[in-house]
Amino acid sequence: MTNNLQVARNAYMETVVKTSTNSVELLIMLYDGAIDFLNRAKKAILVKDLQEKVDNIFRLTRIIEELLGSLNKDVGGKIAENLEDLYIFCLQEISRANLKNDISHLNVVEKIMMELRDAWRQIK
Repeated sequence: MTNNLQVARNAYMETVVKTSTNSVELLIMLYDGAIDFLNRAKKAILVKDLQEKVDNIFRLTRIIEELLGSLNKDVGGKIAENLEDLYIFCLQEISRANLKNDISHLNVVEKIMMELRDAWRQIK
């Protein structure tokens, strides 16, 4: 991605996040972003583009870390604990995919991210 395109995309995403009033919408956007970076990482692995793989794995990891950090166990109780376990599992799978250049681990994470995103869409 060219530098200008990346700057424009970042500015757009910042504007979308700042103008969004619904936390469910923000969660859905995070899941969409995670799925996007995950698919980019899978493509990079398939074409053996190491830098692209690393960049997208990093972005994917940051999103899941953000999801993990946003959990409130006092309010969310058992659901938040279950999500924490899922996010940690996803981070482990991403690490395995990164180390082994094996997209099967990313496929597992993609399935989880899509199911969570779809569940939040139903709530919206």
